[in-house]
Amino acid sequence: MKFAFIDTETTGLDVTPNNHEIIEFCFIIEDEIGGIIDRGTYKVLPARIDLAIPKALEINGYNSKNWKGALTKPEAAQIIAEKLCQGVMPVGHNVQFDIKALNALLKEGGIEKRYLAHRAMDTQTLAL
Repeated sequence: MKFAFIDTETTGLDVTPNNHEIIEFCFIIEDEIGGIIDRGTYKVLPARIDLAIPKALEINGYNSKNWKGALTKPEAAQIIAEKLCQGVMPVGHNVQFDIKALNALLKEGGIEKRYLAHRAMDTQTLAL
């Protein structure tokens, strides 16, 4: 089994359609013995920046200048579908939030038949 270490940055904590959204995501995919297969960090153009929580944007370092040339939602969704929806176990801190956000981006980007696995490893349990 391959492992996909994932993280997302969002405009707020309510990552449901028509509310907060991913503005950046990253991943590192490793094989069974810890060898890195793939990695990526991507900025995503927000569609609803007016709904963003100002503190979230501050924490994430968002500004329109740094997001110039960022991926559109369909472009980001295609990367997620190709890299993270096939035979990988998502791993992350509070990983269900990231899975929910990435799945929402897939749907918003027009890819409705592929999703990240909900079965995942949460590193939050290791920190307790």
